[in-house]
Amino acid sequence: MSAKFVAGVGLCALVAPAIALAQGSAGDAGSNWAAMAECGAIRNADRRHACMDDVLQQAGVLSGAQVAQEVREEFGKENRPAPVAAPRSQPAQASAAPARPAPLDEIVSTVATVRSIGYHRVRVTAADGSVWDQTQDEDLLEPRQGERFSVERGAMNSFLCQVGRSSRYRCARID
Repeated sequence: MSAKFVAGVGLCALVAPAIALAQGSAGDAGSNWAAMAECGAIRNADRRHACMDDVLQQAGVLSGAQVAQEVREEFGKENRPAPVAAPRSQPAQASAAPARPAPLDEIVSTVATVRSIGYHRVRVTAADGSVWDQTQDEDLLEPRQGERFSVERGAMNSFLCQVGRSSRYRCARID
């Protein structure tokens, strides 16, 4: 089975109960369904999902905090720029769309564990559970548990890690 098919089936399984809740909890069921149908017509998957998230937030089914947490958990897992929400016409009764979290450019955590994975390379597990491998040979001071650990987006969909006050080095998320 293709990944798109599995993702589509999974999305349907997740969205169907949310649509039912949205119809019964906030606003007019017909306008909620019309807004979801409008989102379904968007051909770009990232934009379509962002549109559906907006409708679910307006209906009170999905909170902005849930979306922000998911964005943080997914940071660095895909080697592509963060999706940009597509402009869409608002349903007539909607006064203002809920604020979407801005795409993350950096996460900051602390070092949970560190291990060597080769000459001048380390694997850092952050306190938030993300695992990052050093991809650029560089002699670093030995990272220690509890030290500040940050990851930021670099050029050409790469990531730069920094442990404590060390210099930044190229890294990739592996979990």
